[in-house]
Amino acid sequence: MLNTLNRLSAARLGSALLLGTTLLVAGCSTDEFAMLDRPAHDNFYERYPIKVAKAPVKMGVGTRTGSLQPGQINAVAAFGRQAVQNAYSSVQISYPSGAQNGRSMASEVGEVLLQQGVPAGMITAASYPGGTGEPIQLSYTRKVAVTKECGDWSRDLSTTYANTDYPNFGCAVQHNTAAMVANPQDFETMRPMDPALASLRMPGLMLYFGQEEGGKASTKAPAGSGGSDG
Repeated sequence: MLNTLNRLSAARLGSALLLGTTLLVAGCSTDEFAMLDRPAHDNFYERYPIKVAKAPVKMGVGTRTGSLQPGQINAVAAFGRQAVQNAYSSVQISYPSGAQNGRSMASEVGEVLLQQGVPAGMITAASYPGGTGEPIQLSYTRKVAVTKECGDWSRDLSTTYANTDYPNFGCAVQHNTAAMVANPQDFETMRPMDPALASLRMPGLMLYFGQEEGGKASTKAPAGSGGSDG
């Protein structure tokens, strides 16, 4: 009888321990630990994608002098060179309609732009309401690479157990990449390959196929042939 009671007590104790362990494990199954069972696809370049947008580029040229001064000519020339490389639209020259020499100075600005390689078809000129002392305004639209703003510190880095990137991770890298790229269009389409230089390629091909320049046979084995006398 005593042995039977001991066996029943041990069975009940084992069931209670099993139930307690199950409840403890279930209580620890938080979202943080559940994420360990799922692959993470949250990459920084997905959180902060680099996109291509359009932005205006502007510059003002004072009209008080009546004609372009050397410093102004240099500034307009630099603006024109940048427009040749980056302009996604026409270069607009806006001069004040009330300025005495506004129109003539706008013509001088156009000549400087032409000298820097800006096509005549890309240059447009128009007046805007303004009097003496108002500047000539130069502008064009270019493409720029942009991404989302940084500063997402919504997660407490001291209490995370998921071993995943924090929200702000990689944002600075994406901003630096967007700022350094020479041509933002590269993020959208690939550049075409330059044509091959046959004059530089043929000597290597002739050596590979066992010929010297001039059509003479060569006793050299083709590169990578691995041949031997033995």
